[in-house]
Amino acid sequence: GRKMVQAIGRMIRSENDRGVAVILDSRATRFREYIDMEKSKDIEGEIKKFWEIASLK
Repeated sequence: GRKMVQAIGRMIRSENDRGVAVILDSRATRFREYIDMEKSKDIEGEIKKFWEIASLK
């Protein structure tokens, strides 16, 4: 779990960095206290929306 959290954290190096981590392993739910997770039925749409919003900041 710690390695997964570290890998995700490497995406974000500064306040201005943005990133999306898609985890396709059901075991990841054990780490909800460390990672903000959301389930999605439209991953592609959610990621596109994320980048649209992130580009405005």
